[in-house]
Amino acid sequence: MSDVRESGFKERTRVANARERLLDIPPIERTERISLSAADGRTVAEPVDAKRNIPHYARAAMDGWAVRAEDTFGASDRSPAILRPGESVGPNTAVRVHTGSELPAGADAVVMVEETEQLNDELEVFDAVAEGENVAPVGEDVDAGQRLYEPGHQLRPSDLGLLKGTGIDTVEAVERPEVAIIPTGEELVQADPDPGEVVETNRFTVSRLAERWGADVKRRSIVTDDHEALRAAVERDLTRDVIVTTGGSSVGERDLIPEVVSE
Repeated sequence: MSDVRESGFKERTRVANARERLLDIPPIERTERISLSAADGRTVAEPVDAKRNIPHYARAAMDGWAVRAEDTFGASDRSPAILRPGESVGPNTAVRVHTGSELPAGADAVVMVEETEQLNDELEVFDAVAEGENVAPVGEDVDAGQRLYEPGHQLRPSDLGLLKGTGIDTVEAVERPEVAIIPTGEELVQADPDPGEVVETNRFTVSRLAERWGADVKRRSIVTDDHEALRAAVERDLTRDVIVTTGGSSVGERDLIPEVVSE
């Protein structure tokens, strides 16, 4: 007695085996240069290196005062260092800065604003800072020339932001797989089915899945169960990377897809 699970098909393939066969297909080698605006979800085809540092200037990491660290040595709540607010940093002179501000020439540290008090033309500093404290140096996040992504990396929105920040506007990406979807069956209609007719939905479902996974999809019209029509439809898309047919794969007289594919 035949296994009821095998009825209706000339040949069946376990999902694990089908998946293995698909993953054994060599990857696409065609590439294209695309802008970052079109790169979300795309796969990098060559190494990507940063073009500039992030940050590209020494910047204040806190709101406060840019100072020479040596002018704050020994400062405390009981014995504050006394500096002069000014337009440039020099001996015992401080410049007001905000988070992200460029560190003024002559400064090598930032005192947090909470650790200071301005009284007329004097600035009391209640905390000693070390050289480089509260300062983001050039290249702290990314160094110019640093490798960001290797071939095969699929770009995410956060990756695109990083690329933009490091001076990159385009990337070399693997071309999208070209997928043709061919629905087959005499009973298929687009809408409002009569008895014996079925609304065609596989093309809609499969195309959305393929696009979600990164494909460039061509949706073909419904092809009737006619050998020559089916053969012409398949031959038309033989230059594409993938052809998906739906229907016509059982063992009935109108199930002609296996025969056409074999030819």
